[in-house]
Amino acid sequence: MNRILERDGLPSGFATLVYLVLATDSGDIRVLNAGHMLPVLVRGGAIDVMELGSMALGMMPDATFLEQRVALAEGDVLVVYSDGITEAMNESGDFFDDQRLRAAIQATIGQPVEAIGTEILRSLETFVGDAPTHDDVSLMLLKRHSARA
Repeated sequence: MNRILERDGLPSGFATLVYLVLATDSGDIRVLNAGHMLPVLVRGGAIDVMELGSMALGMMPDATFLEQRVALAEGDVLVVYSDGITEAMNESGDFFDDQRLRAAIQATIGQPVEAIGTEILRSLETFVGDAPTHDDVSLMLLKRHSARA
C-alpha cells in the first residue's frame, strides 16, 4: 500500500494508518502505526502512550513499518483517535490537545467503555463550542473484559 501511495500520490501527499489485529482469546493486540496519532493505553489508573510509530504512508517507497504488541489485561482500555480530536479548536483558536484528551480519559477510569467514549466526545464538544470544525473526528476504544462463564 505504501509503494502504491508513494507512486500514485495523494492530494495531501501522504496518509496515516493505524492497523490493529486483535486476538480475542488472549487480549493480545498487534499494532502498526503509520504516522497516525499515538494510541493511548489505560491500565489501572495510569495513562500511557504507545510511543512506537512509523512514518506516514506514501512518503518513501522503501519505508519500514514497525509493529508493536500490547497485551490487554482485564479492565485495560486502548484508545485510538484521529488528529481531529486533539487539533479541534475553540473560538479562541486554542487546540483541544493531548492534555485535555488525557484529562477526559482520566475522568472515566474504571467506567464502561461506552461512558469513556461519551465523555471524550462530550468534553470535545464542550471545548469547541460554536467554533467551526476543521477535520473529521474518529475515536475507537477497546476494553478487555473477563471471560463470561
